[in-house]
Amino acid sequence: MAHVVSRRAQWAFYLARTIMVVGATIVPTLVALETRTHGTVETAMQVAAIVLSLLVAVTAGALQVTQMGQRWRLVHQLYVNLEHTGWQLFERRGEYIDGDLNQRFAAFVDRVESILLAFQTEYSSQIARQDRDEGSSDESTLPTRISDTLTPPGTSPDL
Repeated sequence: MAHVVSRRAQWAFYLARTIMVVGATIVPTLVALETRTHGTVETAMQVAAIVLSLLVAVTAGALQVTQMGQRWRLVHQLYVNLEHTGWQLFERRGEYIDGDLNQRFAAFVDRVESILLAFQTEYSSQIARQDRDEGSSDESTLPTRISDTLTPPGTSPDL
């Protein structure tokens, strides 16, 4: 299951990044070529440039808001840790060398639970950091007094 979620998240992340890179490359070219064309072709290029610009902006915003790259890395790390633990049990390595099957399986279950707990903790702290960062950036950009909006930066208002 973690493998499927990791692959989907990776695919969505790479698709969004590709849209951003390709769109950001094509838009300046369309704008430059637009000055040399007239009529219907010019209009089509203007529309294409606007649509691509909006698509790039929306994709960049979605990546920033959802933190898709960070979430994919977390899910991928979960997948790698679970796979590693499963192979260790299968090959009787690490903490699964000694003991009978019941002891090894109990150690395996404990290890999987600790991996899942670590994932949940990291995921929750990432969400909390994101919420905190969004809250602090919003508050720091808003003026606290009317005089702050009228006073140039680096000077003090005359009271």
